[in-house]
Amino acid sequence: MLNINMLLSIAQKGISFILVFGLLVFVHELGHFLMARFNGVHVYEFAIGMGKKVFSYQGKETIYSLRLFPIGGFVNMMGEDEESDDPGSFSSKKPIQRFSVLFAGPFMNFLLALLIFIIFFSVVGVPVNTVGNVLEDYPAAQAGLQAGDEIIQIESAEITSWNEVTQNIALHKDNSFSLIFIREGQEMTVEVTTLMSNEGRQIIGIEPMIVRKPGVVVTQSFDTLNFMLKSIFGAFGNLVKGKSSGDEFVGPVGIINIVGETSEYGIIPLLHLTAILSINLGFINLLPFPALDGGRLVFVLYEMIFRKPFNQEKEQSLHYIGFIMLLVLMVFLVTRDIINFR
Repeated sequence: MLNINMLLSIAQKGISFILVFGLLVFVHELGHFLMARFNGVHVYEFAIGMGKKVFSYQGKETIYSLRLFPIGGFVNMMGEDEESDDPGSFSSKKPIQRFSVLFAGPFMNFLLALLIFIIFFSVVGVPVNTVGNVLEDYPAAQAGLQAGDEIIQIESAEITSWNEVTQNIALHKDNSFSLIFIREGQEMTVEVTTLMSNEGRQIIGIEPMIVRKPGVVVTQSFDTLNFMLKSIFGAFGNLVKGKSSGDEFVGPVGIINIVGETSEYGIIPLLHLTAILSINLGFINLLPFPALDGGRLVFVLYEMIFRKPFNQEKEQSLHYIGFIMLLVLMVFLVTRDIINFR
């Protein structure tokens, strides 16, 4: 039987998901909307959510609405799904203009992630390749390393970040290696041997210096965005090649659970997760699959390359088939999530 604490926990998870996913959808659709307006496309409706309207406001040209189910959103543009000679229609615009409108949604998701990373690293700081603390009786202390030493090389690998420090130390299991650092402007070299931590990692007993300088924060934010994009691309590549079972991908139920659990740890971890989800949403929408932004971009690129539009009826048929396939995939993921969470 559900008690008050369980009900509050469920409510918190639900509200957290609605806020996080609502933000991602709003930013995505806002990108489409702003670029459409910039290119002179008439927008009938800007909607967050799907299903029945629960709130709407009639602007000068556009209806702004909130809908019942917080599972998506849309920007309804004139001439989006049919040919129109009206100068305010999407279909009457040049290919590069239509491309920019379609690409703006995913781009805004990447931009949101970057801004969140900047906020995140401004709060928690960025670990750098300068030693912040040396643990007593560990190899680093025995080798003579001190707080303030800037590590610049491990064996033949040049070091510019804390991630590179940990990655290169991990390569030297139970082996000694040369470590080059700068202390008070002088370059020095020591030999260090790794130890195995309780978590199964190779360590030498140092902790990084944490900095919050704007330049370092922005650089780290761009690097994290780039790393996440490469990781997601690699995961999808392995799935296509058959090197992955796809178990690492979750559906709506799984995302709700992840967001809910993360929200229990506070706003900062939830912000970090929001950035990761935003990158995923932007990436998925750029996949060259019918009904997604990426699928529509393919047809615009076809027109730009071959100097003629793709057959409108065939394109709409492909989008319809793609939409049905996406629904089937969604049902499969939801079913699998429910089974996994039993």
